[in-house]
Amino acid sequence: RPVNVLLLSYAAHGLPVGVVAVRRARLDDAKDREIQDFVHAVSGHVSLGRPFSDAVERVAREVDLGALQSDVDQLAFTLGLTASPESDATDGRAASLDRFVERVGTPMAEQTIGLVVGALDAGSDAEDVFETLQTEIGRLYHERKALRSSLLVYVAVGWTTALLVVGIVVAVNAYVLDGFAQLSTVSGGSGITIDPNAVDPPRDRYRFYVVTQATMLACGWFAGTASRGRYEALLHSSALVLVAYVVFTGAGMV
Repeated sequence: RPVNVLLLSYAAHGLPVGVVAVRRARLDDAKDREIQDFVHAVSGHVSLGRPFSDAVERVAREVDLGALQSDVDQLAFTLGLTASPESDATDGRAASLDRFVERVGTPMAEQTIGLVVGALDAGSDAEDVFETLQTEIGRLYHERKALRSSLLVYVAVGWTTALLVVGIVVAVNAYVLDGFAQLSTVSGGSGITIDPNAVDPPRDRYRFYVVTQATMLACGWFAGTASRGRYEALLHSSALVLVAYVVFTGAGMV
């Protein structure tokens, strides 16, 4: 049927796109966790009186930063280049940190390290800024985790609603429609007037199926958007469409 062709084509597109988006989001989450450790480690070295570029180099060499390691290594390298007496140290540090934010590419990096770049542009010292940022980044990270946890409730609501709809519609198709169809066949001799064409199980099952798939799309977009945005909404809605298709096909209703 054309509806199934459209639905399965949507799922075939949405699932891989959503999986790639989720993997990228998990990588970004890992980088955000490591940014917090990176800022704390740099602040610890700076508090001991080491220059900023030397502190970053020591952190890159001594601390395992996981997903953020290559970005920190590149930052240490560029800071080493801009630390020469012939260059403007402040401008060089700001440019290096700006490129670091672009490479990391997460909102947390832009919000935190971006503050350092702005402070350097305003004439502040990188060492003092990193010491101040040490407490701020912890607060931002915990607020972000709390928001993420609260949004997971909406993901659960979307999936629960979708699965309940599938179960209810399958039960209606399996028991209620057949009962009405049998009632319409015997109504003529019992004095009850029921149009025998009012209930057509194959036709009504297909209508229920279309409405159910529309509900799957809506619930998937609701859950995915609450989780991480439109790309994860593609993943959730595609998965729910496939679940409904498999259930209805397995029950012989489409």
